[in-house]
Amino acid sequence: MSRDTDRILELRDLLDRANRAYYVEADPIMSDRDFDARLQELASLEATHPELADPHSPTQRVGGEPVSGFESARHAVPMTSIDNTYSIEDLRAWFDRVLKGLDREVPTREPDAEGGLFADGDSNPGVDLVCDPKIDGVAISLRYERGRLVSATTRGDGTRGDVITSNVRAIRSIPLTLATDAPPEVVEIRGEIVMPNASFERVNAEREAAGEPLFANARNSTAGTLKSLDPRITASRGLRFIAHGRGETVGVEVDRYSAFLDLVKSWGVPANAHSKAFGTIAEVVARVEAFREERHQLDHGVDGMVVRVDRFDLQRDLGATAK
Repeated sequence: MSRDTDRILELRDLLDRANRAYYVEADPIMSDRDFDARLQELASLEATHPELADPHSPTQRVGGEPVSGFESARHAVPMTSIDNTYSIEDLRAWFDRVLKGLDREVPTREPDAEGGLFADGDSNPGVDLVCDPKIDGVAISLRYERGRLVSATTRGDGTRGDVITSNVRAIRSIPLTLATDAPPEVVEIRGEIVMPNASFERVNAEREAAGEPLFANARNSTAGTLKSLDPRITASRGLRFIAHGRGETVGVEVDRYSAFLDLVKSWGVPANAHSKAFGTIAEVVARVEAFREERHQLDHGVDGMVVRVDRFDLQRDLGATAK
């Protein structure tokens, strides 16, 4: 290989590692200024050697011209929504239904001294649960084939969504290539695209200075950005992706939701850092209560907690409702 070829490969690897360090590991290995300088160096070398072009190079996140419109596509696995509840009693009642649906013993509980809540002493019935913050963003499904990002589709009506791959490629926290030497044949990684609070404030300040109407909130700003036909606008607004689920998979050998999150993080995909697994509903209740204060420390919007059964086989046994 020539010296320039070696340097191109070195810079591509370095910039991919820098993105993982910043967005997944929260442990930056270079400053933004250094990143931009190396990105420019890579772009110059690639311009000199067009025969070494790679659509998954860090320089190729933003294409040339704006797209003319978005096509729609059917989800291989529907993107369903979730049921809501606003009380601890309803949460416990949901867990009791889970146990009944799995033919597990439902514990007997007595009212505590306060009334309302129930005394905790639940043993582990063999149904582990996972709690993670419900991210207030725009739902998206990223499809990777043999480790390469091939499409990104919005939730839409749950059956079909808009294909916004050109915009999603512009989001630096989303890897164009999974960081693994043995990628699965197919994996759809689902999650939320969010605009961090600091980015939202900056975008609205820029719009105010330009005499443009302000976005009402960060989610509204995120949705508006992803609807833009110009990926350069998406690239400028500091959006981030946080994984919290899966769609179609071929060759992914994990049996739990918690293990799936660990797997995608190892591939360089940001996942919900506040996700925690528990063995009893009592622990889940304590986590939900503690999160009331923790939520204000996050740098992006959340609107509650999601509680789910951890094991995929038990999820399948339980089935799904319209939500």
